[in-house]
Amino acid sequence: MHYRFVLRQLAPGGAELATTLLGNALQRRGHRVEILCLGTFSSEEASHWQGFDAVCAIDKKWLRQYQPKENEQLVLVDNVGHRHAPKNAAIAIIHSDCCATYRQGRGRFTRLLNRFKARQRYRGREILVSRAMADELSHWTGRQHRVINNPFDEQAVQHQAQQTPTHAITEPYLIHIGRISAEKRQDRLIRAYAQTPALHGHKLVFVGKEQDESKPRIPGLQALATELGVVDNLIFTGNLYNPFPLLKQASCLVLCSDTETMGYVLLEAMALNVPMVSTATLGACEVLGKEFPGLVNDESQLGDIIAHALANPQSFTKPLPEHYSTAAVTDAFEAFVATL
Repeated sequence: MHYRFVLRQLAPGGAELATTLLGNALQRRGHRVEILCLGTFSSEEASHWQGFDAVCAIDKKWLRQYQPKENEQLVLVDNVGHRHAPKNAAIAIIHSDCCATYRQGRGRFTRLLNRFKARQRYRGREILVSRAMADELSHWTGRQHRVINNPFDEQAVQHQAQQTPTHAITEPYLIHIGRISAEKRQDRLIRAYAQTPALHGHKLVFVGKEQDESKPRIPGLQALATELGVVDNLIFTGNLYNPFPLLKQASCLVLCSDTETMGYVLLEAMALNVPMVSTATLGACEVLGKEFPGLVNDESQLGDIIAHALANPQSFTKPLPEHYSTAAVTDAFEAFVATL
C-alpha cells in the first residue's frame, strides 16, 4: 500500500510525532509512505522527515485535483484539508477536539443543525485517538467511529532523554510542552503561578512554537507576567525536536488546556516518571484516569495542586499503559484501511 499523509506542519507536535511513528512502522512492513505538508516549512523541519519516500509541499488545489490510484490511501492528519480532499478517497486521524464548536451551540435548532453538519463532515472514515471523543462525536453524527490510540515508543523517549539538553536550566522548574495557542491557555498557568508563592522557587518553562506566527501570543503572555511580577521567572524555548532531557529534569509537567483529546506529552512524562498536573480535559481524564490526583476540575485550584505535586511527587506519577505500543496501533490502522 502507498500511504500519503497530509499534515498542517512539519514542526514537532503530538500529531506529527504520532505520524512519524506510524509511518516508520508502515515502512518497516513494506508499505510506501509520503509526507505532504499544506503549510510552509523550513529545510531544518523537513530534514527530520527524510526517512520517508517523499517529503513535499502541496496546496489546496492539489487536494481538489487528487485522484487516488490503486493501492493508494490519502490520510489527513487531524483532518487537515478535509474541505478540499475528495470525501470518499481520504481517511482522517482526528487528534484535536472536533466537538468543541458543536457543544457550544445553544437552542434546539442549533443543536439539530450541528448534528447535520457533523454527519456531513464525519462520514465514518475517521480514526479518533480518544475513546471519550469518539463517543461524543457519535452523539452528533449518529455513527460509530473507530478509536485507535496514538503510537508511543517508550524506549525512544527514554533514550533521547539521556542526551544533553539544548537549554541548560540550573534552577528547579515547572514545564509546559505544547504549541503557543489560545486553547492551550498558557495564560492560565502564568496566573496560577503568580498567585501561588510556593511555586516561585521554580522557573516556569514553556516549550513550543507560536501556532500562528502572524498573530504571536508570546508578547501578550510576557506582558501578563510583567503585570503579575513574575516575568523574570519565565523561559520560552521555542520548538525543541528533543524536549525530553528538559522534561526528565522538570519538577512537574503542567498542562492547562481548555481542550485536549489526548495530551501526548502525558505519556512522555509517564515514560520518564515525571509528576503531572493537568486540567481535566477529555484526553487527560482518559490517559490519567478520573481519580488521578493531578487532575484540575476548578482552575482556581491549579496553583495549589501543582504545589501538592511538588511536595508529594510520587503520588503524581503514573505507570505507562500498554495499549499505546506502536505494533498494536499499526495492526489496528492496517485493519481499518482494509475495511474500506
